Amino acid sequence: MKLNLLITFFFSGISALIYQITWQRLLTIYYGVGAISIALIVSVYMFGLGLGALWAGRFSKTHKDLIGLYFLIELGIGIFGILSFPIIMTIGKKTAGSPYILAAFFESILIFIPTVLMGMSLPVLIKIFNQFIPNLSKSISRLYFVNTLGAAAGSLIASYWLISFYGIKQAIIVAAVINLLLAANILMLRILGTKKLNNEVLLEKSSMPQKTVLRIPTLVFVTGFLAIGYELIWFRIIGVLVKSSSYAFASVLAVYLLGIAIGSYCIAGFIKKMSLAQRKSLFFKIQIWIALSVAVIFIGYYYATLNTSFKVWTEMSFKQIEHPGIYSFLKTYGTNTFLELIVRLFRLGDVFIWPVFFLLIPTILMGASFPLIVGVACEENADIARAAGKTYFFNVLGNLTGGIMTGLLLLPLLGSELTTFLFIFVGLLFAYPLLKEGKSPKFYLSLVCIALLIGYFFPKKGEIFKVIHPTFAGFKQYFSEGREGVVMTYVNDEGTVHNYINGDSHGGRPAYSFYVQVVEGVGAAQNFENILVIGYGTGSITEGILKVPGVKKVTVVELNQTLLKNLAQIPIFQELMKDPRLTFVLDDARRFLQSRKDQYDLVFMSPLRSTVAYSNNIYSQQFFELVSAHLTTNGIFVVWSDALDTTFRTIDQVFPYKRLHVGNMDGFYLASNKPLAQYKNAAAIKSMFLSFNQAFQDKILAASQGVDIIIPETLRAHMHNYPPLQDWRPMSEYYLGIWFANHSLKKQDTKTNKVSPKL
Repeated sequence: MKLNLLITFFFSGISALIYQITWQRLLTIYYGVGAISIALIVSVYMFGLGLGALWAGRFSKTHKDLIGLYFLIELGIGIFGILSFPIIMTIGKKTAGSPYILAAFFESILIFIPTVLMGMSLPVLIKIFNQFIPNLSKSISRLYFVNTLGAAAGSLIASYWLISFYGIKQAIIVAAVINLLLAANILMLRILGTKKLNNEVLLEKSSMPQKTVLRIPTLVFVTGFLAIGYELIWFRIIGVLVKSSSYAFASVLAVYLLGIAIGSYCIAGFIKKMSLAQRKSLFFKIQIWIALSVAVIFIGYYYATLNTSFKVWTEMSFKQIEHPGIYSFLKTYGTNTFLELIVRLFRLGDVFIWPVFFLLIPTILMGASFPLIVGVACEENADIARAAGKTYFFNVLGNLTGGIMTGLLLLPLLGSELTTFLFIFVGLLFAYPLLKEGKSPKFYLSLVCIALLIGYFFPKKGEIFKVIHPTFAGFKQYFSEGREGVVMTYVNDEGTVHNYINGDSHGGRPAYSFYVQVVEGVGAAQNFENILVIGYGTGSITEGILKVPGVKKVTVVELNQTLLKNLAQIPIFQELMKDPRLTFVLDDARRFLQSRKDQYDLVFMSPLRSTVAYSNNIYSQQFFELVSAHLTTNGIFVVWSDALDTTFRTIDQVFPYKRLHVGNMDGFYLASNKPLAQYKNAAAIKSMFLSFNQAFQDKILAASQGVDIIIPETLRAHMHNYPPLQDWRPMSEYYLGIWFANHSLKKQDTKTNKVSPKL
C-alpha cells in the first residue's frame, strides 16, 4: 500500500507538469505572451493550487473515507483533462484578445477546477500516508520528494517528447489518461480493503504551545516569495545564455524541481532524531545557507567569466542559436580530439549544465526547507491535514506574490543583480530568530562581515549580462532590463548597430536585406497607404516604409517595451521614431489582431527566431489566417523566417498566392489572396532608393541580387514532408520531432539510394 501510494503520487506529479506546460501554451494563444498575460496565467494556476490545499485541509477533517476522496480527486482531474483541450479552444476563440481583467476571469473559469483538485491532493495524501509511516516529517518528505521528482520528469516528458513528437493535444490526453489510471488504481486499493483507513487514527494532540503556529504561515510565505523570485532570476540569466527556448524553460524547471526533490528526500533522514526546537533552528539556518550559496555562485560566475578562461564556456553557449545544440553536436571539426568531444557534449547539454551550475545547490536546500517546516506545522497542530493545507496555501501565496512582484516590479526597477542581492539580504535576516538560542556575538559579527563582503563584491546592475554578451571594440553599449527581459544594443560612430533581445541577435544596422523586403512588398502591392509592422527590431523595415511616398499610416506592434526603451536612448532611433505617421502599440501581435477589425494594405512581420519560446503563436496556420482576415482585398503579407520549410507549408495552407525570396541562411515570403505582381510601383521604390546615399543604394541592390525567388510549385516538391504548423503543433519551436523525423528519412533514403529533398 505504501509503495503504491508513492508511485501514484509520482505519476500525479508527471501529469500535473504536463498540464501546466500545455495549458499555459494554449492560454497564451488567446490571451497573449506579454509579461502581464503570463503573470495572470501563472497566478490563476498557482492560486487554484493554494486554495485547493487550504480547502482540503479543512474538508478532510470531517471526511471519513480519505482513500475515496483521493480517488475522486484523481478522477476529477482526469475527466477535466480529457475535456480541457476542446473547452480551452472553444472558449478561448470566443474571448480572445479580451482586456486583462476579463482575460483573468476567463482563465479562472478554464483551469480553476482542476488546479484546485491538484492542490487538494497533498494534504489528503499526507493524512493517508502518515498511517504507514508514523514519523510525520518522514512521511511528508517522502511524499513531497516523489511528487516533485515526478513533476521534474513531467517537465522533460512534456517538452522533449510529447509536444515535440505528438503535439499539445496528445500531451494533454496522455496526462489525463495517467490521472484516470491512477483513479482506477486507488479505487482498486479501496475495494481490496483500505477503506478501513479513517480520519481518527491521524488526529494527534499537540504538545507545543499554540502561539508558535501563527508564525509558520509568515515564514512559508516569505520563503515561497524568495523561492519563486530566485527562479525568475535564474530563468532570465540562463535564458540569455541559451536563448529562451522552450527546451531551455523545461530544462531549467526540471533541474529546479529535481533539486527540491533531492533536498526533500535527504532531510527526512537527517532530522530523524531532532527535537521540534532543533528543527525550527535548522529551518532558519537553511535559509541562511540558501542566501550564501546564491551569493557565492553569482559572485563566482561573474568574476570567473570576467577575469578567467571560464568565459569560453559562456561564449560557446551565447553564440549558439539552438539549445539543445543537436546540430553542433553532430558537426565534426576534423580533429576528433577529446577536447572537441567535450566541446560538442557541452553544446548539446548546456541547456542542462547551466541550470545545474546556478540552481542545484540552492534548490536542494529549498527542498529540505519546505517539508521541514510543514512537518513542524503539522506536529504543532491537532489536525495535520489542515495544518499541511494551510502551510501549503501560504507557501503558494508567497510564490504567487513573489512571481508578480519580482517579474512586474522588482526586476524592471532594480534589475536582476540588485533584486538578487535584496533576496540574499532577506535570507540572511533569518539569523534573527536564532538570537533566542543564545548564539555568541561572534556569530552575528561574522554574519555582518559576510553581508558587507557580499555587498562589496556582488555585481552591480547590468554587470552579469554585460559579461555574458560579447564586446565590440569602438562600440558604445546601451542596456535595459524590464518586464520582458534584457536588451543590449551596441552602436558606433558610423551608425553600425548590433542588437540582442534576451541574448538572441535581432535586427542590426545597416541590414540591407530588410530594405529588400520593403522593395518586394511595396513592389507587389496595389496600395500601401495603411501598413502594419509586427516587431520593430532595429527599425530598418519601418524606416524603409516611411521613405515610400504615399504611405499615410504605419502601425508598429511591438511586444517588448524594454526594446523600445533601450533604443529610445540612442540618437539614431530617437530620430526614426519621431515620424507623425508612426504609431507604436505595445502588445502581443496575436492579441492585437484578435481585438481589432482594422485592415491593412501591407503587413510586414520580422519576429525573433522560430526556436524562441512562444514563437509558434505567430508562425502557425491559425495566426496566418488571422493576418489574412486583416488584409485588404489586394493586401500583401511579408514574413521573414529562419524555418523556411515549415513556414512555407503553413503559408501554403492559407494563401493561394505566394513566393519565397531566399538568401544564404534564411529568407522571406510574400503571400496574398490575389495574384502577386512584381515591381508594379517602380516610382515609389525609386523614390525610396534616392532617399539614401549612393553607397547605401548599392548595398541594397547587392543584397537584392543575392536573393533567389522560388515559385510555389518548386517549394511543394521539396517540402512535402513538412507538415504545416498548428497552434497545437509548435514543431519549429519544438524542433526535435522534425529533426528526428528527417534524420530517419535521410537514413531510409540512403538505404534505398534515394536523395532526400533539400532546398
